[in-house]
Amino acid sequence: MHMCVAYACCEIVLSFKERSAVAAFRSHTSCSSSNNTKVGWVSARQQLQSNRQFWKIFALSQTFAVSIVAAVASLEYLEVSFEQAIAACTPAVTAFMGMVILRKKEHWRVWASLTPVILGGMITAGAEPKFHAKGLALVLASMVARATKSCLQELLLSSAESSSTEGGKDGFVQSEKLDSLNSLRWMSLMSVCTLLPASVEFEGVCAIKAALRSAYEENDLAWALCANCAGAFLVNISQFLVTQHVGALSMQVLGNVKTIVTVVFSVVIFKNVVGLRSVLGYALTLIGCFVYLREKRKREAIEHASANELTAPLTGSGGDQV
Repeated sequence: MHMCVAYACCEIVLSFKERSAVAAFRSHTSCSSSNNTKVGWVSARQQLQSNRQFWKIFALSQTFAVSIVAAVASLEYLEVSFEQAIAACTPAVTAFMGMVILRKKEHWRVWASLTPVILGGMITAGAEPKFHAKGLALVLASMVARATKSCLQELLLSSAESSSTEGGKDGFVQSEKLDSLNSLRWMSLMSVCTLLPASVEFEGVCAIKAALRSAYEENDLAWALCANCAGAFLVNISQFLVTQHVGALSMQVLGNVKTIVTVVFSVVIFKNVVGLRSVLGYALTLIGCFVYLREKRKREAIEHASANELTAPLTGSGGDQV
């Protein structure tokens, strides 16, 4: 349901973008004195340009599905606290997958700054000593899939590479870069094609019909499902946008901070009591995030300065460019 709603919302937003573009074009042409201006129709919906791009998005959709399904299935064997404690290690796994997928090597200071983030998340979760091998395997699979998904998102959103389209003429080259809406649109469509048959196989048609019947008969449940699906769309599109601007690793570090925001809301709304251990975990997480972001900005500034020095034009003694 989340993926179906996400696909539908992407189509609606893209339709509005196309209408806005048409309205702006008509306004521009009506004010223009030239009648010979011909501008082709530009669709907001980006199409896949190559088989390589298709397989990248397909891999993204499948890792997304595995991360969600494995995380939910692990709760049958493990406590939520233990699952959250293991999931707090996702930034470290993301940094490793970034080396494999994105060919990005983080400085040792960045790796060191991840330590308090992970420790803070584990202390905050307050894991109970309940262990189950199958549950642990599912949590680890979910964590690796989540890290891989973030790296694939960054690869699709920020990749500057171009490739020749198959069957193109004169070496025609098109970019493989997708924006956030189109990335989520394609990912949702491919995820539905996988999750729907899996739901029928594992849940059964009768269980799905019973759930839909309950949602139809109970208005409160129907509204809750609508709100849940709408929230899932906002979460997914925000994840794409954040990953596009700050990268996969920073996205996972910020994911650990969301636990603090959740706790603050739970204290304000539900008057939940927060213990000393949880406060210590929150403090460690915030300190780790501050140190990580500081080191990350410092490394990026150094790399940017080095790149500028390499690309700066050489000048002769007379000041002319060589």
